[in-house]
Amino acid sequence: MTAQQFWMLGINLLWHPLVLIESLILATVYFWLVVGSGRHYFAHSQPVTKQQWLSFLAGIGVFYLAFGSPIDYLANHLLFSAYMLQNILEMIVMTPLFLSSIPAWVIEPVAARVVNKPFYQKVSKPFVRALAFNVVFVAFHLPPVFNQTLLHPWLHVVEHFVFFLLAIFLWMPILSPTALIARLRPAAQVVYIFFAGNLLMPLIILLLFTQEPFYRFYLQVPRVFSIPILADQQLGLIIMLVGMLVPFFSLGVYAYSRYDNALLYR
Repeated sequence: MTAQQFWMLGINLLWHPLVLIESLILATVYFWLVVGSGRHYFAHSQPVTKQQWLSFLAGIGVFYLAFGSPIDYLANHLLFSAYMLQNILEMIVMTPLFLSSIPAWVIEPVAARVVNKPFYQKVSKPFVRALAFNVVFVAFHLPPVFNQTLLHPWLHVVEHFVFFLLAIFLWMPILSPTALIARLRPAAQVVYIFFAGNLLMPLIILLLFTQEPFYRFYLQVPRVFSIPILADQQLGLIIMLVGMLVPFFSLGVYAYSRYDNALLYR
């Protein structure tokens, strides 16, 4: 498939007007809930900050970019690299932006009912969070499972929904909007980020240097933009490696600087 053929697929396939409508609906509900009359349903509501609603708008923009732009068609049908880019946008960019936009008084009525449950206290430990995220992510990318998700659109939707929930679960110890789910201290954040960010690295590096296509699905689809299948696989793994390494490393440096300053000025 040439670039010209790809761009001729049309607006419905490449730009998903329905996803745009969904984005606008989500934005309307958010502003009604945290700025408009919806605040009256929460006893302890307070005005949201400019940074919060800007984070939400940025998150909505990333949501549409990942699932409403041509990235989504490429990810679902043609390119492993686009699929990996979509995952990074969803889990490493969009989810933290959404978490940063949620006022504490929105999430606390739900959190108060969950945090004291014995099951939650067991699974919410930082080690379990990081391990669960990486184990489930790897499981979804085993060839038999991965090929099925691309062949069945409904399963692909389920996969992204699971990734979104897992990403929330992963980011909570760092970006929790409520004291009911306490953030880790800066020193613990450094360890947590290092652990979570490095669990996938051996697998990514191993696949990066393989000389055979890992997923049979891409053997039966047209090659778009003249990208060879093995180069596409390697590009996808590089996107995953850089997309996780850079944000996690940056957060680790930031958390360490806070920890270092806390020791210096204590």
